[in-house]
Amino acid sequence: MSTRNSPSIPDRNQPAASSSSPVPPNYQQQEELYTQAMRFYRSGQLREAIPLFEQVALGPSAQLAHAARTHKAACERRLAQVEVQLETLEDRYTYAVALMNARRLDEALEQLQQVLVHDENCDHVHYALAICYGLKGEFEKAAEHLKKAIELRPENRVKARHDPDFESIAQHPQLRQLLSI
Repeated sequence: MSTRNSPSIPDRNQPAASSSSPVPPNYQQQEELYTQAMRFYRSGQLREAIPLFEQVALGPSAQLAHAARTHKAACERRLAQVEVQLETLEDRYTYAVALMNARRLDEALEQLQQVLVHDENCDHVHYALAICYGLKGEFEKAAEHLKKAIELRPENRVKARHDPDFESIAQHPQLRQLLSI
């Protein structure tokens, strides 16, 4: 008998070809999928996490299903946010100032440091770094950058004396010394 034209018989040990609706996971699979989805979520791999959260939402545990739907919605919100396009050093600096105003200081420091890589003699970047480090309580680094900002542009001393951003940190001895000279 020739098998060339005979219809193929599905192998019962293989999963069926993709059907219109996914098969809900059992409880153990739901837990494993949730764990894997959370790994992706925590590492910022949101696109990879979403389909796993969708599968978890179909499982038997109502608590895991609810958590999965909540995390999926969070992923979608974060992915929908407009990504910032930083084309110039000035864009990066402006973005860093916005991050500082939002008290996202570590992110602001990253942006400011990247500007310094390209131009280490930007007085306004050193000035912003002084504020940022001061707000973080890293007063030695704040003093180092304020000193550099003043060396590059002496007017920064007067500016810092009247800057509300320096009010809360200017009482630190190293900064006070730089501002009083």
